[in-house]
Amino acid sequence: MLGKDRYRVLQDTDLSLDRMRSLAVFYLPLIGPHAFSLYHSFLFEEKSLDYLPLDDLLTRLGMSIDTFEEALGKLNEYKLLSTFKKKDEEGLWIFSLIEPKDRQEFTDDDLFVRDFILKAGGSHYQELLSSLRLQESDLNGFENVSKKYDLRKLETWSEEDESYLNAKKREEASFDTLFDVNYFLKDISDFLFPRRFRTYDNLHEIACIADLYNISYDRMRTYISRLVNRNSDHFDTEELVKMAQASQPAYEKVEEGNYGVPCLSFLMNRQGGREVTPYDKKILYTLHHQYHLSTGVINVLLEHTLKQCDGHLYEKYLYPAAADLHRNGITDAKSAQEFLFGRGGNRSEKDELPVYDASKNPELEEDRLKEILERRKNNG
Repeated sequence: MLGKDRYRVLQDTDLSLDRMRSLAVFYLPLIGPHAFSLYHSFLFEEKSLDYLPLDDLLTRLGMSIDTFEEALGKLNEYKLLSTFKKKDEEGLWIFSLIEPKDRQEFTDDDLFVRDFILKAGGSHYQELLSSLRLQESDLNGFENVSKKYDLRKLETWSEEDESYLNAKKREEASFDTLFDVNYFLKDISDFLFPRRFRTYDNLHEIACIADLYNISYDRMRTYISRLVNRNSDHFDTEELVKMAQASQPAYEKVEEGNYGVPCLSFLMNRQGGREVTPYDKKILYTLHHQYHLSTGVINVLLEHTLKQCDGHLYEKYLYPAAADLHRNGITDAKSAQEFLFGRGGNRSEKDELPVYDASKNPELEEDRLKEILERRKNNG
């Protein structure tokens, strides 16, 4: 190209806010500031059928011809612009703008997303996840001489780099919990809860803590926003447990026989709506994390223990029973009821001896009775 060349811009793009953000967030690290500036200059240039002097554009942008060509090549490579050169006439160019991919489209592009991770880093990519139409009639007589994407850019791609993509492709979490993790994740941004923290173990722990202590979706989002340290790769679940145990959700009435509720709510109902003490909250945690009992099984065990121990949660009674439930593979409330009933779990607190019914005893003849008594006397 020469400064005396002339150009036209074809642009029929009406960029959405999402595409504009994608251009600034995803494309800028790939194309660099000069190409970014050139794209915007073309985007806001007045539409015209005339060919304009290239020198005037270079002056406005403060670019040399070499810098311009490099920037133009970047826009070509990342499919933000196509360059057309007049076949039979030197110095005539058409630059046709292409709208950038939106965030979803960009992250679905196998080439671009890998290039981005190599340049900007995998952690930065995961944080960002939080948050051609050509006018054919105007291109007659032109050939597409746009610079092609160079696959050698990805020669250093490694398995570690690939792992950052797997986080995005991971299927929805599936846990047997009352707390719906997938619903929870839909309403929390990647910025507040980065994807690198969304491991199976972390998500399962979040759901279990919510089930134990009746933590709402909104309250859990608040806790996580306080915990997340964006300069760290560690998510402190122990601190999350402390926050949950320190909370005291409002009393909610639970129907008799309903074991499919958070353990804290169930226990509050068993004690007349009174607050659950820190001591009892730790018992709930132990029953789940050390004895591996589900929410429903814990609730059945709590009810059984309170009945058998006159309203007390004695550890010497509670934990052996929990161990039996775990040892025998009891995983649901119905099975826990049947198991504990077999151990006397549903008997009344004060068992009464049965009344003996002698009406069905066989009658014994008097001669037969004398014979028995005489035999015992002789054997004595």
